[in-house]
Amino acid sequence: MEMALIGRAEAATNIHAAPVATPRYALSGDGESLGKERPDASGTVREISDRFGHNELRELYQLLNSAEFQTSLTNYDCGDPVPRLTFLVSLRPEAFATTRAVEIYHSPGLSPSGRTRCLLFGLGYLLDKAVARLDPNPKQEDTREPHCDCANRDGKKEWVTFPGPDEILAPAKVAAKLAARKAEEAGQEKEENLAVIQLDPAGVQGEPDNDNEHLVTHEESLGNLPSQTERQLLTIDSGFSHWAFVVKRGVKQSVVLDGVEGKPYDEIPDHQRFVFSADGKHFAYIARRDGKKLVVADGKEGKGYDDIEELFHPAFSPDGKRLAYIASKPALGFPPVKTFVVLDGQEQKGYELVEAILFSPDSKHLAYNADKKWNRGSVVVLDEKEGKTYDQVVGKAFSPDGNRLAYVAYNRTKSNAEIPGMNFVVVDGKQGKEYKSVSTIRFSPDSQHLAYVAGEGSSGTGVLVRDGIESRYARVELGPFSPDSQHLTSVARFGTNWLVLIDGKKLEPQVRLTTREMSWSPVRDLTYSPNSRHLAYLNRGPGIDCSVILDGKTIKTYEKTVAPPVFSPDGQRLAYVIEHRGKSVPVLGGQEGKEYDQFVTCRTGSEDGGRIAGLVFDNRGMLHAMAIRGGKILRLELELVKN
Repeated sequence: MEMALIGRAEAATNIHAAPVATPRYALSGDGESLGKERPDASGTVREISDRFGHNELRELYQLLNSAEFQTSLTNYDCGDPVPRLTFLVSLRPEAFATTRAVEIYHSPGLSPSGRTRCLLFGLGYLLDKAVARLDPNPKQEDTREPHCDCANRDGKKEWVTFPGPDEILAPAKVAAKLAARKAEEAGQEKEENLAVIQLDPAGVQGEPDNDNEHLVTHEESLGNLPSQTERQLLTIDSGFSHWAFVVKRGVKQSVVLDGVEGKPYDEIPDHQRFVFSADGKHFAYIARRDGKKLVVADGKEGKGYDDIEELFHPAFSPDGKRLAYIASKPALGFPPVKTFVVLDGQEQKGYELVEAILFSPDSKHLAYNADKKWNRGSVVVLDEKEGKTYDQVVGKAFSPDGNRLAYVAYNRTKSNAEIPGMNFVVVDGKQGKEYKSVSTIRFSPDSQHLAYVAGEGSSGTGVLVRDGIESRYARVELGPFSPDSQHLTSVARFGTNWLVLIDGKKLEPQVRLTTREMSWSPVRDLTYSPNSRHLAYLNRGPGIDCSVILDGKTIKTYEKTVAPPVFSPDGQRLAYVIEHRGKSVPVLGGQEGKEYDQFVTCRTGSEDGGRIAGLVFDNRGMLHAMAIRGGKILRLELELVKN
């Protein structure tokens, strides 16, 4: 079917169908149609309330086919003759995936390009107003009239615009929402009411001390790398000791691990992420041979399956002793496959959908989401035991000691048409308070505290929930707990400024971070020092520049950062990687090192999808990294040496 465009953002479908029978229902009118279908018609829909029924449909049909409505179209024809439009209207009942709506078809159809573009958008505008006028409880709140620059309609530039202002179609609803928004704003934290917290950057070396020390880089060549066009999936371990990538040999593909090429396969799927165990002693990936997928772990092949989930799989337990992934094989019924977890080579119970494998930090527990019936509810399976069924489950997190499990669940609502469903956190099997949205669950390092961000109200007020205590902001993003579990960091918006908060207190002094993007903060990679006394983070924006900030004070601004900041074990030095004129440069204690073509990063941890790491300190305070220069992969060790 061809597509046409009606209104500001609606798709209209050309209809090529024979007339259909017209059932009529006395109350709602659902399923009723008025008018004759024509092969050259275009169609659009407008959402309507439950109070728009048979009488309103008939009035709409009469209005659209009236001479008055036809005349109003001449305001958008740029002086050209307006074709006589014949309308058909139909009431579409509410269904599982669709809202209740009126379908409007007109013949002949109009093209969204060429000289009828203005007329098409003008028609959409008039339909907005007509439906809203007849609906006792209009669903569409506002619209805008198109402005047509007829002198330029034969040019290549856009000649139909919507300069505004908005025309209110549902005054009562808009007024109620405005009142609700003001009430929500009254309940949000105000910057002037915030207590202040201060951090002292003294003792952390952010500026170079060239008079007393210099940066020394030790390089070890690990071998040559094929060009980027000849390799895929370059991956390193979190200890920056091992590396792997895929090469193609004719029609076959092989994995190269630490410079040694492995067995060839028909395919090494490129949507997967190669996985090393946390200690770097084990390595696994997915391969395809003879139409079957299999997991290769430490060079040993597992059983072949019709499919193995590639995204974030396979997964090692934190101690590296267990391996899990999601596989599927044919089954009777719909869907025609059974999906299951394979743990240490053993298949667990089959479901119609399995996703999101997660090991506990102590490696003793395994949890995942499963659907027993397709799109009929989800459960969390913990150590092969099913939890309560919800409409949807996302966002799991284990406590660091492995004894607690939290996740976000969602249930649809039937009582409130404006809110399709509610989200809530389930902790140790107990359901928490319902919110419009919930995201980013986080336990403290000592496993005693739980925090997450929720959303509520028509304006999307951000609610920071810490151990059940709520704090409300215009917008808020959850940061990390301090290593000693005593403090929780967040970033909240006040007006156009984003501020870093610690335990709800305003960090002072700090740079006021203003961005045009009101929904997302410019703060990234909040990082505490090991002793919990200092906080480093990046400020991206408003341009491409990126500032490194320590305890609220800007250390330096760079073109771009490649790897987030990390503290030395004693908390006295800060390291990160910047980009300068297309080259990557490590910075340690304020001193810039050598230039490299690229720093190779890895993802550590599983919380919130993990964290990107490009540098790591060992217990001696030596900084480790992997980089590429001139086609060689290099293992780096960096240290500051006294002069």
